[in-house]
Amino acid sequence: MGTPGLERTTSLIHDYSRFAFAILALSLVAVLAGCSDSSESHGSDTGASLSCLDGAGLITSEATTVDVVVDFSRPESVATLTGVLHGITAETPYHAIADIQLAAARGRGVFQNVFAMHGITPVLVVSDRVKLGGESPAANWSAYEDQVRDLAVEYGTTVIYDLWNEPDQFFFWPFWSEILADDNDDTAEFLEAFKRAHDAIRDVLGDEAVISGPSISGIEESLIQRFMDFSLREGLTVQVLSVHSLFDPDSTLVEVEQTLSRVYQEYIAGPEYSEVGVVELHVNEYGAPKQYGRPGSMLALMRVMERAGVTQAMRAAWGRSEAFTDDINGLLVFTGAAEPLVEVEPNPGAMSDLLTPDLRPRPIWWAYKYYADGAGSRVAADSELDYIMPLASSTSESLNYNQLLLAAYDSENYPERPDKLGIQLKGLTNSSSGVTVKLIRIPYDDAATLDMPTTADECELRTEAGGSMTFSVEMPGDYEVLALRIEE
Repeated sequence: MGTPGLERTTSLIHDYSRFAFAILALSLVAVLAGCSDSSESHGSDTGASLSCLDGAGLITSEATTVDVVVDFSRPESVATLTGVLHGITAETPYHAIADIQLAAARGRGVFQNVFAMHGITPVLVVSDRVKLGGESPAANWSAYEDQVRDLAVEYGTTVIYDLWNEPDQFFFWPFWSEILADDNDDTAEFLEAFKRAHDAIRDVLGDEAVISGPSISGIEESLIQRFMDFSLREGLTVQVLSVHSLFDPDSTLVEVEQTLSRVYQEYIAGPEYSEVGVVELHVNEYGAPKQYGRPGSMLALMRVMERAGVTQAMRAAWGRSEAFTDDINGLLVFTGAAEPLVEVEPNPGAMSDLLTPDLRPRPIWWAYKYYADGAGSRVAADSELDYIMPLASSTSESLNYNQLLLAAYDSENYPERPDKLGIQLKGLTNSSSGVTVKLIRIPYDDAATLDMPTTADECELRTEAGGSMTFSVEMPGDYEVLALRIEE
């Protein structure tokens, strides 16, 4: 028979042991559950940050709002709208052309060897090449037609023939007559001049020649309709419908997109004018003087044109971007009525001032480079904010990371802006271990030289279930572009 005290002690020890084991087991379960929960919480935690550059603070894992949504699973097919007016010569650095994947160049001179080397589509402004002695083509139709024929013989089918630059502006059509007269469309000098140049080119080259018009200074729908009605009545074949977008303030980008979309649907996609043969919509000059050096404004315009169905666009050439603080000053300098605010000797090879006069890249050149890098793999991106335009691209053969460009195109009308911009990314495909987000700032300083942008911040962020994540970045400064590289 055992000792009663010992038995009770032994029993207590057994009971305590069972209790302790239970506590231990529960603790272990809790730990394991916590690990499991933690693992799953990475899937529900809004972009939980793993690590960032010390002290930068431009990227944060928390986002109180979602301002920009990108869906990498929704690809878009868009044209690369990197083009310039003038600005290309034999002196233009090879890499400066190649790195922005320059698609088109418009002007009076065509450097065929340079263009062929880079696969650039040349657009020849015919009105810049004919010599009329200050008179209207109507003063000597035969001489006018002969000069156009000579150009057709010289260039053949290697160029797009843009027959007259901005006939709605007295700078370029000083013999203004009746183009705006509703009762005189048939005899308007410009329309007649256009027809005669069209017929002269067709006589030499036939239907293989590509002809563009009317190249008016704005997206004026009434003038476009008159031009298209005239072309239809006269049996003209015009493959390219061309307009300019030069003096629209930043705040009207939505209107620009809507107008361009209507023009595309009416005169290209619709059946009424199919016999004219228009197959492409070009904006062969864009950017007002005050927009000219703003990376955010220009990229936003390019995105608007992408969405509206534009297939070719040329950056305007105002001469000296440093001189243009506003539209009025820029216009006065352009017309010779005022002196530039900053004296800079222009360089004809500076790619419409994407480069400095000594042919080094400005900040805006880098905006064009990042734009071109992603144009071939554009994906859907939307913004809730009127002053931020997103341009997003997925990985591709030429882009080994996902990219998001945030273009701040308007600050004057929105002085009260939040400090942070909430970003939601969807459709990430290989992000189980998280992604690295790098932020590169392209500043607004059109007088500066920027040899190479630097990474301003870099963070490793976890993703949510289904390949999405939410985080925030510092709001871009006035007319800046923030370039985000999302590396999975």
